Amino acid sequence: SVVAGVDWLPTVCKLAGVQPPAEHMLDGEDASDVFLGGSRARVKPLMWEWRFRIAGEPFHHSPQLATRVGDWKLLMNADRSRVELYQIKQDPTQLDNVAADHPEVVARLSEPLLAWAKTLPDGPRDPGSGGQNYGWPGKRVAEQPRTERPNVVLILLDDVGYSDYGCYGSEVQTPNIDRLAANGLRFTQFYNNAICLPTRASLLTGLYPRYVGPEKRIQLTSEMLTVGELLQSAGYQTSLSGKWHLGGAAPHRPIDRGFGEFFGMLDGCSNHFDPSIPDPPFEGGRLRVWARNAERLTKFPENFYSSDAIADHAIENIRRFARSGKPFFAHVCFTAAHSPLHAKPADVAKYRGKYSLGWDEVRRRRRERQLELGIIDPSWAVPAREPEVKPWDVEPLREWNENLMAVYAAMVDSIDQNIGRIMQALDESGAAQNTVVLVLNDNGGCAEQAGGDDPTNVAGPEECYVSCGAGWAYAQNTPFRRYKGWVHEGGIATPLVVSWPGVTQSGRLTGQVGHVVDLLPTLAEIAGATYPAERNGRRLLPLEGQSLLPVIRGDATSLSQRGDLYWKAFDNRAVRQGRWKLVRDQNAGRWELYDVEADRTETRNLAEQYPERVEQLTAAWNAWADRTGASQQPISVYTLNRVPTNLPPIKIALIGDSTVASYAKPPADRPTLTGWGQVFGLYFQESVEIKNHAVSGRSSKSFLREGRWEPVLAEKPDYVFIQFGHNDQPGKGDRTTDPSGDFQDNLRKCINEARAIGAVPILVTPVARRTFENGEARTTLTPYADAMKAVAKEEKAALVDLHSLSFDLFNERGNEATAWVSASTSDRTHFSRRGAIEIARLAVSALPQAAPQLRHYMRQPWQVPKD
Repeated sequence: SVVAGVDWLPTVCKLAGVQPPAEHMLDGEDASDVFLGGSRARVKPLMWEWRFRIAGEPFHHSPQLATRVGDWKLLMNADRSRVELYQIKQDPTQLDNVAADHPEVVARLSEPLLAWAKTLPDGPRDPGSGGQNYGWPGKRVAEQPRTERPNVVLILLDDVGYSDYGCYGSEVQTPNIDRLAANGLRFTQFYNNAICLPTRASLLTGLYPRYVGPEKRIQLTSEMLTVGELLQSAGYQTSLSGKWHLGGAAPHRPIDRGFGEFFGMLDGCSNHFDPSIPDPPFEGGRLRVWARNAERLTKFPENFYSSDAIADHAIENIRRFARSGKPFFAHVCFTAAHSPLHAKPADVAKYRGKYSLGWDEVRRRRRERQLELGIIDPSWAVPAREPEVKPWDVEPLREWNENLMAVYAAMVDSIDQNIGRIMQALDESGAAQNTVVLVLNDNGGCAEQAGGDDPTNVAGPEECYVSCGAGWAYAQNTPFRRYKGWVHEGGIATPLVVSWPGVTQSGRLTGQVGHVVDLLPTLAEIAGATYPAERNGRRLLPLEGQSLLPVIRGDATSLSQRGDLYWKAFDNRAVRQGRWKLVRDQNAGRWELYDVEADRTETRNLAEQYPERVEQLTAAWNAWADRTGASQQPISVYTLNRVPTNLPPIKIALIGDSTVASYAKPPADRPTLTGWGQVFGLYFQESVEIKNHAVSGRSSKSFLREGRWEPVLAEKPDYVFIQFGHNDQPGKGDRTTDPSGDFQDNLRKCINEARAIGAVPILVTPVARRTFENGEARTTLTPYADAMKAVAKEEKAALVDLHSLSFDLFNERGNEATAWVSASTSDRTHFSRRGAIEIARLAVSALPQAAPQLRHYMRQPWQVPKD
């Protein structure tokens, strides 16, 4: 029986009664029957690949290949310059080459052998001793030169506009990006997907996003192969530094999808100075997740800044990869200049006073520079001002707005400085001359006004949370219309700079239309990697992009066949077919048609002149949307200013037990005791009046029985938060309620009577007790939490699941790491002041979803004491 080394793992698994992991497609076979005295005929072919050194001569890079199938054994050079075929039973010493007599056998065996060899990493296989290793018995193989496969560094900037690089017209100092452009190629018609997440999905897979699952969310599925996985299978070392945004749990993490090394953010944005600081309540109060490989990070160095840390990780890997001699792919995804606007003071100082001229003048000057650089066509008309952008001379908060743009420019400047550090690392490691570097943006400049127009919310330091707003995004996306989230050109046009020493022609511009779906096919061709039809027995979706390598090399000025391009962002839609682009603004509700060769600034809507083309392109978009699931995605509308001002005052009433109650003076035995309701007002503006009616020791039954509910209704609150459960549990005497009976009846009474006076009832499940068993959090309150959820669903009432939020907090961080939440070591139910602030934060974090109308009343800026 034929047995080989690759059979050991499946054999040992069988003998030990262990099932190999399903994701392992083993090349070997279970040979346990042979070792137990039986025999078998081999099913899978055996394959070998080897290379060798000869003392004093260069390493021979052309691999030698062999396969055995049944009685046949084939040996060949990868370039087919030598082929030998033997019948092993008749000729075990391999002296009689019968390849010429059996060409059909050679063809049958060589095809799968060569396909297998393409999946292997390149480079030496032996220890490098310089000793003699002969591939062909007693014979030497002549040295054959080969071209080394290039390294790839793909750099992605976040929420940066089309005109924000110096080489695309900006006044922001980007000398390192500009140097890459001067030594390489700039695309003037390259596109992204208008929003962070869908752009990343397409860039990584060469496919348009797929909307999957019951909520039709974008996700990487098993039918997709990432560029990391593809290049990794081709022998590349891979790393991702920075923003991922495509899933934080296995099997959707970077380390699960082809990146051997990862450091960065799994979410969409975070504090740039200290990612352990949660989002403000008006952004949902989320604690953003950073990780290094599989390890979640909760603490960050005192001098942390996101762009520096991301570049540090990329440089660390580039130096290590270069030392190995194997090609590498480093994907660098800066989280800047995404909000919040945070920048180092020294960088901001460079731009102080530079934006006093305002966004109108900045946009005009950028357009002039773009004309000088040949980036845009002078025949394109200047579009009208966007409706949400005020003329600068009537803007009342000019000084505050100047600072926004100065900080934003400093963030872009910092990214460029770090790109310079990356280029220096490539140069010092000897890899620069064989590395392709690409730089682009994930969407257009962002017009959101996170934090509102609040002059006390000053951009720059870590405690602020603010973004640029429409005025500066209007300048960032010069010369185009609209912004991130829209699919007019301002939302989807990105610079693309490609530098490849010895390949790209210095300083060249190309008008070739490209899209992020083209990046995987392009990098695959650069790396010599073949995109497979299937993986792990599952068919892969065929690529929807095409390689731009001929254009990058200068072999072609344009691609002969450019497929149609499609977009959907929120409910904004577009398709481009050649020179024609059909686009629909979510607010207009109608299609617009533009000839983007003659009018890329989209100023002349031709829909009425060409109704048949509108009909044809609409049908094409609908077919694409049905194919990708985009048509089934729930409609959501993009909102710019998320924090309205001049809202009417409101009243909020809280009812519940001791975990909610206020304490005028602390009990003697618990001097730090604080209820979360006592600090709830820290998260709301002054126009919100909060009355805390919660009383220690009350259950839903005793609170109502004692007549405490009627005074709450008498005050006519606008919202009533209702939390019970702790004192409803068994063992509480006549306070106890049945979670499937009178507990639910009491909740329904409060809901119905609150609604009768025009109030909005909000059920809050009871906070979990901070108890642990064998290192895991435990709770006895689940029946009451589940009962509240059932009532909320039945009555269509708003629900804040504080039980799950608090339990997850305790379970994820553990006993010791959450000890500060509790009032004392012996009291695991009540809170310290710091603990109460955190529990209140958890409750508030759920409000944007549970009661969206309240998010506008949350405090701006978000400055809650850390205690």
